[in-house]
Amino acid sequence: MTKKLRRKPVTVKTGHTLVKADIVDNVREATGLTVDEAKKGVEGLITLLKRGLVEDRSVLISSFGKFEARLKKPRPGRNPKTGEKMILSERMVATFKLSRKLRAQLNEEWQEDGVEEGY
Repeated sequence: MTKKLRRKPVTVKTGHTLVKADIVDNVREATGLTVDEAKKGVEGLITLLKRGLVEDRSVLISSFGKFEARLKKPRPGRNPKTGEKMILSERMVATFKLSRKLRAQLNEEWQEDGVEEGY
């Protein structure tokens, strides 16, 4: 017997940080999985993303986007408390770039909905 998939939008309050429990709950509602099954799936995906960034420096998800680990070069900065000038050392940062397909869809929705500037 196959499970009927229910398509429900992700429910996130404006200005609310999306936590893992929110993702698990939305996966559970959309798929009919148990909480434990949804949690395992979400945790597996997060582990896969982490491993891809650390080991391969990039993770490409078709029709979604690309996560990439990049080296940020040393640069001048300042201590916000004291105002003291300093050189910030090089470090790895994670970036995300939307796929063309998702970017087009986002812009299409934005134009149709007439979303106000500045969210």
